[in-house]
Amino acid sequence: ASSPPGPPATEVWDEYAGVWHFSDPLPPGPADSTVGAHDAQSIDGSPAAADGRVGGSLQFDGLDDRIGVTDPSDGSLDFGTGSFTFSAWLLSTGSVGTADMAMSKGTTSSNPGFAFYLGTGNWEAGVRDGSTSVYVPFGPEADFLGRWSFVAAVCDQQQNILATYAHGIPANSASISALGSLDTTSNLYFGA
Repeated sequence: ASSPPGPPATEVWDEYAGVWHFSDPLPPGPADSTVGAHDAQSIDGSPAAADGRVGGSLQFDGLDDRIGVTDPSDGSLDFGTGSFTFSAWLLSTGSVGTADMAMSKGTTSSNPGFAFYLGTGNWEAGVRDGSTSVYVPFGPEADFLGRWSFVAAVCDQQQNILATYAHGIPANSASISALGSLDTTSNLYFGA
């Protein structure tokens, strides 16, 4: 007997601001599984199809492969002074530099936002309000190379803490009490 079909993806992910499964082919790019429908598109380079943790994935070269989500006009990917979590499944065989951005929305130059930084030192999550940045490590690169790793960062603006988790285990945390709003008009990017 076959199992009954599950609920639509938009019901499964109804508490999420965005969910992208990189098994979707390029072009056009990974669809957003939430009701927001903020689909990603290839921006630079061309990430190759690859095996993923569950299903397919995209392989970025760490140089010019990048996909992006246009900043939604409804602000649904901006969290201001509210709390939010961002996470990803990642597989790296080696870093290109000290701060390879796996995912970013803002955080460059004077732009507010959030990002995951991989690199030859620590892997980190970072948040920025436009003038102040806070970076919290997941751990050294060597702890993650050559295997699928699930990383998550919880930006708890009520408790004023940015906490990182690697493989579901608490890694590190730091105060974000000096931060203001993280809202940005920057697009959301995967790869850099």
